[in-house]
Amino acid sequence: MICLFEDKKDALLSAFVRVAMQSQIKCFYSDGSSNLKNSLMSIHNAHPEEFVIVYCDLVPNNRNTKKTFLGLWDFIQRTSELHGKAFIAPSYCTEYYYLKSLEKYGLVDTDCRDVVSLCMSLKPYLENAELSKWKRDEFSTHEKLCKLLCKVAVRPCASTITKGNHHYIQCDCLCDTESDFKCVEATVYEKSCRVADEWRFKADGWGNKPINFNVKDAVDELMNMLDEFNKLANEYELQMKDKHKTLCIDIKSVRRMIYASFKDF
Repeated sequence: MICLFEDKKDALLSAFVRVAMQSQIKCFYSDGSSNLKNSLMSIHNAHPEEFVIVYCDLVPNNRNTKKTFLGLWDFIQRTSELHGKAFIAPSYCTEYYYLKSLEKYGLVDTDCRDVVSLCMSLKPYLENAELSKWKRDEFSTHEKLCKLLCKVAVRPCASTITKGNHHYIQCDCLCDTESDFKCVEATVYEKSCRVADEWRFKADGWGNKPINFNVKDAVDELMNMLDEFNKLANEYELQMKDKHKTLCIDIKSVRRMIYASFKDF
């Protein structure tokens, strides 16, 4: 099984996420969502017998992610050699799952807990007063908000800021640094697994609670996720100035494309 991510291969969190895979899964990276189609085709041509899970961002206040997600399913539907060979698994972005794991283990700064909690809820946040300390462009989409909070709202060792020490991501805990956080012992592998546990769609052998990827189960989970997505999108649409552009996804259309892509489903 192969995983294709839209991130950069050498990105800090890309390397961290791979630790939980323990070389059991082949990972590829497209370096941008616009490259996913070409990357998927290249992977299939090189490994025609392998099944590919494509992870693409899908957030309720960014139409570009919706366009990418639907475009990928349409591409698979129209490309017969990919039928039964690939599944598009939407995610809220790698930073979202990383931040969620940090929140769960108490590694968020005390004065940022409310805004992180709001971010994790995926609900509208743009008018939240706590965000006024940053420029609006830094959190204009949910992915940007996640990236921002991973830098500024967590304990220094876990921050993804470029000039950070990245001890949490790259070293086993406990370290000898004095801290007011309640740290616990954990290897890099264990911490990577915490992130993997937050993902809704996982390849075989990913994390300490591995599952056997099953297309039927994945489709059921995808339908549930899209239903949740549309409820959130409706909330965001209430704040939009342009009422003629919908953020919601036509779930029936997605289901039709999936059925066309998996003939025996």
